[in-house]
Amino acid sequence: MRTWASPFKQIYSKGNTNTIDLKVHALIDNVVSRLVGMAARTAIIVAGLISALFVLITGITFVALWPLAPLALPISIALIVFGVGK
Repeated sequence: MRTWASPFKQIYSKGNTNTIDLKVHALIDNVVSRLVGMAARTAIIVAGLISALFVLITGITFVALWPLAPLALPISIALIVFGVGK
């Protein structure tokens, strides 16, 4: 959480000048860089969570259906013999 709002790719401006115009420009650059970094990190975290959820659901489905795998061949042969699906 502490690096969530850090600047994007460590790009930031230093406001070590005496003019207020350059300090404001540096502040705006830094805020935009932090917002871009925050949005990028949030998108990556959300994509990772969605992927993890998909893998979890797929894994549970395969584990639940795995005991039925030996029945696939006899059921397929019976469906072919009886002409189901024509």
